[in-house]
Amino acid sequence: MKRTKLKRKSRTEMAIIKEKLMKIAKEYIKLRDGNACWTCEAKGLKGSNFHGGHFIPDASGGIALRYHEDNIHPQCFRCNMHLGGNGAEYYRKMVKEYGQEFVDELFRIKNQVIEKWSKQDHLDMIEYYKYKINKLQDERTN
Repeated sequence: MKRTKLKRKSRTEMAIIKEKLMKIAKEYIKLRDGNACWTCEAKGLKGSNFHGGHFIPDASGGIALRYHEDNIHPQCFRCNMHLGGNGAEYYRKMVKEYGQEFVDELFRIKNQVIEKWSKQDHLDMIEYYKYKINKLQDERTN
């Protein structure tokens, strides 16, 4: 019996832009926070072990926070994937670092109804993160 090759579905332009945006957001997060896991504090995260972990994930209705820099921190594969984001520890650390009022504000943002982001919205966020990366690099060289 002859096997048929499955055609790989080509990615849309929007999927490529979204992937690029998440990649540059993670680049900024790594530059801002370093390469230690936010929740378990494991050091030296790199490659596939470096995740941009979300405090409030899309799956829980946090679509408005998908690319929000204050909702993303470095996480190791174990915390982000095996422990489902390690939510209890993430919450504790967020309150400790930023305060309960800040955490409450993120939950308010989560509950906002947002319209679907346009291609331009995504491109604007890419430019925003490029700016933030350049600014952070400039601050560290001066």
